[in-house]
Amino acid sequence: MKSIAVTAPRAGLKEALLKVSSIKPQVAIVFATPGLWKDEKAMEEACATLQGCQVLGCSTAGEILGPRARTDSISALGMRFDTAQVKVAEAALNAPEESFYAGQMLGKGLNGPKLRGVFVLSPGLRVNGSALAKGLAGAFDKGVVVSGCMAGDGTSFANTFTLLNGRISQSRVVAFGVYGDHVTVKHGSRCGWKSFGPLRRVTRAAGNVLFELDGKPALALYREYLGDKAAELPASGLLYPLSVMKGDSRQDSGIVRTLVNVNPHEGSLVLAGEVAQGAQVRLMHVDTDTLIEGAGLAGRDAGIWGAAGETATLMVSCLGRKLALGSDVDEEVEAVHKAIGGSSACAGIYGYGAFSPTGAQHAPELQNQSMAVTHIVEAGG
Repeated sequence: MKSIAVTAPRAGLKEALLKVSSIKPQVAIVFATPGLWKDEKAMEEACATLQGCQVLGCSTAGEILGPRARTDSISALGMRFDTAQVKVAEAALNAPEESFYAGQMLGKGLNGPKLRGVFVLSPGLRVNGSALAKGLAGAFDKGVVVSGCMAGDGTSFANTFTLLNGRISQSRVVAFGVYGDHVTVKHGSRCGWKSFGPLRRVTRAAGNVLFELDGKPALALYREYLGDKAAELPASGLLYPLSVMKGDSRQDSGIVRTLVNVNPHEGSLVLAGEVAQGAQVRLMHVDTDTLIEGAGLAGRDAGIWGAAGETATLMVSCLGRKLALGSDVDEEVEAVHKAIGGSSACAGIYGYGAFSPTGAQHAPELQNQSMAVTHIVEAGG
């Protein structure tokens, strides 16, 4: 296996992909600042430099390359396998109601013998990430690692983009699968936020829209918690996600939901994924030390020890973590890089959510405010 990770300023996409082409990759992943996606012709020309390669990508709220977090740049990762094969798929996603079906369509396009891992790049807006994950969950065998990201648009929450072989879209989800006897795909995901305040019952919700908590308009109650920061919604909501409890207990389930928009007319919160009616939730706040510690643990969980040769690592973190960590944001990326081993080709994204295997069945689930790490190794590479 050969792998390479490169970075470039916004105007340097073609040059970055030329560097990636040096290993003649089968697949390349591009994470790029939102300002780059307005020129589809330039994107198509840049992707054409990687002949014979499947090129996927998405817009970001920040980029990751090696042990550093970046802004207004490009991060690209290329992989060439010795014996493994790569296949890509895409599905239309024009409205949140199509999310489950889009996940199913990706599964039909990628499921097959010797499939080891799938990485999904989804729009970050106008999508129900939980439903997309459920559609994916039913499409693959238990042993297949399904992970991925939701695209970002900085703190604007206006438009997000995905990419497949030079074609830019705001309404398509794309993915690649890796197949082979000698490929190992491993994953780790940790949160690190802390719950606080009283439990609140979800008394009215539909899909990823939360209307009422304890019989009160969700937006009004949320504004009370945020105080002066409520004037900065929806961006300030990234710092105060919701933790979904296990049943009626006060224990976190590990599922976190981030606010991505508000609807003042309905008094509702639009979340990145679903929260079931009747569930109990609590607000969360940041502890920078536990965020960094959690990132390192995610990297440790994804580590494939004793692997010889080159490996590739895809990191997916959330914009809320980037904002919360501020000038310390490099520390969470360094923690992952160190835990993986430091020699892996690493690239990644700050976006609006991550898809991570969870539970005993390792089914993909939407995770917000987490650091999710996907590590790919081919034995004998």
